[in-house]
Amino acid sequence: IRRDLGRIDVSGYVKRCEVGESSPEEVKTAIDWVRVRAGEMYGRYVDLKFFEKELEEEAKKLGRIEELNELREALGPLTGYGSGLLTTLYDEIYLGEEGIREKYGSEPRYVSWRGLLDREVVLVQEEVLEELLRLLPRGIAMATGRGRWETEKVLGGLTRYFDLDVGVFSADDPMSYEKPSSKILLECSRRLGAGRIIYVGDSFEDLLSARRSSEEGLDALFVGVLTNPYSLDLFIEQEADAIIDDVNVLPKILKKEEKFWSPY
Repeated sequence: IRRDLGRIDVSGYVKRCEVGESSPEEVKTAIDWVRVRAGEMYGRYVDLKFFEKELEEEAKKLGRIEELNELREALGPLTGYGSGLLTTLYDEIYLGEEGIREKYGSEPRYVSWRGLLDREVVLVQEEVLEELLRLLPRGIAMATGRGRWETEKVLGGLTRYFDLDVGVFSADDPMSYEKPSSKILLECSRRLGAGRIIYVGDSFEDLLSARRSSEEGLDALFVGVLTNPYSLDLFIEQEADAIIDDVNVLPKILKKEEKFWSPY
């Protein structure tokens, strides 16, 4: 494990959102508020409802609740593509113009460039997936916050190592399987036919999903992968079952404790 990973530098991270003189003073004030609140809530899971409540309370203090509601109306509902400005713009930036055409069968409204999706790099090696299939009799499934289309787009030919039909892609049905609900792992495990699983993830939401599914009867072990410089402290504090800084060492963990890691 890399020794230089540690606590999130919230101030340094949020500082990147500032864009100098082009930002109105109100934007700078808002970003500074986010920085302070993020620092105060470090190590806690915060969902959208909690954040919305925080915004409302701050707006009331400033006498700006009407302006907040106007902003919400302008941005539109936070549901699927095409439902509002924010979600539509996000999907178009992420998927790009070709991705929008392929996934939704429509022309993009705001962007005309390649999406950020095309820049993503697959971390797991093919030989590692081959070895995992030999070690896991029930196979490998996905329980992810992404949609199935973009998952297959990124993985390409590596999708053959996963049983996509038993996977759960919560972005395609966020009302039913949004993380960190236990439902995403419980449903995936049911489809897979496994009473004991290893869930590999890189976020607090992933860890919470595993913990909550265990509380509901699933024997779920969580392996935290350090894909950013902020997760080590969190996974240690939350007592993840294992912490690795390279997903490609996962077979070594399985072989070291073969009986312990059996999927059933």
